[in-house]
Amino acid sequence: MRDKVTNASLTELSKIEKSIFNPARLKIKAMQSEMPKKYWKNLPAARLIEELIAQSQTRTLEMLATKQRPVKAALRNAYLRSLRGMNEACEGQSDIKTD
Repeated sequence: MRDKVTNASLTELSKIEKSIFNPARLKIKAMQSEMPKKYWKNLPAARLIEELIAQSQTRTLEMLATKQRPVKAALRNAYLRSLRGMNEACEGQSDIKTD
């Protein structure tokens, strides 16, 4: 049973990794400086890295060729209004002292 859950979890993780990967921002050297390639074998998502790198140019070109969708209007509800109000109240304030 545990193997089935693990395999299902890895399948879901693969879907998530593929959906959040941005091929237009691929920086292989930066990836390897953060996590050397010799450690990739320990990462569950690492099995996707080679595939995602190989597909990155094609996916980037597809993204560029895709027609832009119109921007949706912001949702209007009390909770979001309160967040916007808090954000506006905090603008210009900073907890960081520069002494």
